[in-house]
Formats: sequence, C-alpha cells, structure tokens
Amino acid sequence: MNLIRFIIPIGAIFLFGKKYIHSIPTDGANLTILLLTIVIGALMGILLVSFTSVVKEEDDFYTIAGIPYAIILIISIGSRSAFSYYVQHNQVSFGQFLMKH
Repeated sequence: MNLIRFIIPIGAIFLFGKKYIHSIPTDGANLTILLLTIVIGALMGILLVSFTSVVKEEDDFYTIAGIPYAIILIISIGSRSAFSYYVQHNQVSFGQFLMKH
C-alpha cells in the first residue's frame, strides 16, 4: 500500500468534514448521544474487522469477508435507512420529540 492511497481518503474526510460540519452540539443529552454513537460505531467497526481476513496472492492483496460480516453490514445500513425513512415521513412528531428532549 503506498502512502497516496492512504492519504487521499483521510484528506477527503477532513475536507468534507470542514465544509459541512460547523459545530457539534454538546449541551443537554446531545453529548451522551454523541458518545453513545461513537461507541456503537467503534464496536461495529471492531466486529467487522474481526470477520475480515487479508490474503496475499503473488503481488496482490485481497480481503475476504463472510456471512457474519454481511449480516452486520446489512443491520448497520438497514438501521440507518430505517431511521432516515422515519424522520422523513414523520417530520412533525420527530421535531416535537427533539424540542421536548
């Protein structure tokens, strides 16, 4: 792996993060939710890495991920999609929930 293939994705994260994230609310329960989502994301990442192996064949590297990896990935993407769908179709009730909490 050369250095450019490592730096470009990291640079893209910082570039888009700086452009779209202006502040992170940490008052009230926001800090708790933020820390909880960081922990959940880290645990899912650790699980995904644990079900992945890297194989070298001649000069190429390949990653192999099995059924547990696919299940965790589907649950992760599915839960994000379900939350987004709920918020888009229940904007008033979700907005009221945010205002109360």
